[in-house]
Amino acid sequence: MIQTPPPVLDVRNLWLSFPGHGGDTTAVAGLSFSVRPGQAVALVGESGCGKSSTALAIMQLLPDTARFAGEIRLDGRNIVGLPRKELRAMRGSTAAMIFQEPMTSLNPVHRIGDQIAEALRAHEQLSYKAARARALALLEQVRIPDAARRLDAYPHQLSGGQRQRVMIAMAISGRPKLLIADEPTTALDATIQAQILQLLDELRQELGMGLLLITHDLALVSRWTEDVVVMHHGEKMEQLPAVDLFSNAHHPYTRGLIGASIRLDRSQHYRKRRLPEIRVVHNPDDTYAFSLEQREPARLAPPLLDSHPVLAVKNLVVRYDTPRGPFTAVDDVSLRIAPGETLGLVGESGSGKSTLSKAVMRLVPAHEGRIVFKGEDIGAFSGKDLRRVRRDMQMVFQDPYGSLNPRHTVGEILEGPLAVHEVDDARERRKRVLDMLDRVGLPARSVNRLPHEFSGGQRQRIGIARALILNPSLVVCDEPVSALDVSVQSQILNLLVELKESLNLSYLFISHDLAVVQYISDRVVVMKDAKVVEENDHLHIWTNPRHDYTRALINAVAREQ
Repeated sequence: MIQTPPPVLDVRNLWLSFPGHGGDTTAVAGLSFSVRPGQAVALVGESGCGKSSTALAIMQLLPDTARFAGEIRLDGRNIVGLPRKELRAMRGSTAAMIFQEPMTSLNPVHRIGDQIAEALRAHEQLSYKAARARALALLEQVRIPDAARRLDAYPHQLSGGQRQRVMIAMAISGRPKLLIADEPTTALDATIQAQILQLLDELRQELGMGLLLITHDLALVSRWTEDVVVMHHGEKMEQLPAVDLFSNAHHPYTRGLIGASIRLDRSQHYRKRRLPEIRVVHNPDDTYAFSLEQREPARLAPPLLDSHPVLAVKNLVVRYDTPRGPFTAVDDVSLRIAPGETLGLVGESGSGKSTLSKAVMRLVPAHEGRIVFKGEDIGAFSGKDLRRVRRDMQMVFQDPYGSLNPRHTVGEILEGPLAVHEVDDARERRKRVLDMLDRVGLPARSVNRLPHEFSGGQRQRIGIARALILNPSLVVCDEPVSALDVSVQSQILNLLVELKESLNLSYLFISHDLAVVQYISDRVVVMKDAKVVEENDHLHIWTNPRHDYTRALINAVAREQ
């Protein structure tokens, strides 16, 4: 009889809280689960559910003010309360962790090889030469091309996927028995995301280590893990085999997350139906009730593609000067957006999507070609002419927190554009601010609050309100929902559709999430290596892609679903 090996991680009735002004805040409430050697377990849920706090508790990286109850057993040993010296020895050898954004985890002024060597020498008595040789072997193990040359590169000289591979190399350098991956692919494109998850799966099997994958992307779970733990508000709602997640989930919250998820294989589109939204009710007895609310479909007429376009980009070229010479970021790109149309723009990081959007907004100069907005060639506009155009063409950014002034209240943030564009009457400005807050679903009292007092989804609503406060014709949306949870993503996409309907907007919608682009777009443009490689309507580009690169993107997503 084959015996099941004991778990490498065993979390038993974990309670975790943090002191605050109004008393303790509970982050994790009675959580129990385990991970066996060689097993992959997913911890899923929305922001604030306790996923990352659980991961940091396992690594004992929480502040000293955190209050614990319960047990966290790593390789059979309860690590809660261990001395710092023993915890340092445990990190890297027994358990290791990789984070969502490798650029903030890597030292920008040290070479990659030196950083990996430092991690090795922290746990082993190695000479610099031996540590460097091991670092090279690790880079080869995580499949970084031309590893010997990359050894002396700085983090900014690597792509996002390569930086994440470096972080994985550092994490496995001590051959840990448990690897925690906290949202390791959220900021990566579909093909790179598939490569990183494939790598983690191969290393898990090769090294026999347990893998705890923390994510809010349910589509990844059934493909890359064996068990799923679903969390909400610090509690475990449900635990089930990953293969049963989409077909046999029992808890209403889990079913709500699945219903609110956007999947490429569902062929969802905003003109057919709105996305369902999870409704959570906090009962007086401190329990929660969950329901899935289905919204009415949009009543939008199809865009008139043969009419005069709101935006026409013609043979656009954008170059940057680099130490190695000129770099072409956008190469002879042409596209058009009709009134009332949403044009989706997809492609990997570095394909030219964001540079194109900045050129359209006149935030970077174009070197060749034309940008025609509502019949005017705006490529040479400056001063008052450019300010007049920008009033009618606005942008929503990926990171609302980074694009909102943390020292200004919401009222000041929204009144600013009105004041710049000569709305002199203070009462009129305040009236328009309150009206816009109502349109984006925020209460009037929000005007006196600062950005840090809002959730991620609420901050994105503020960013949308700021973009729409001047009643523009065109809104450029640059990855506006990529950092949001499943249910919040549904709310923001539904909001964009509702605002499009009521304000007669056109969108340029940029994203690496193909399912989101499929849902929100009327037509789709695919970019690769600074060029447009394919363009088609929202139906045929997914069912009959013509270019090999488009097929590769779709296949990478299909493998996850």
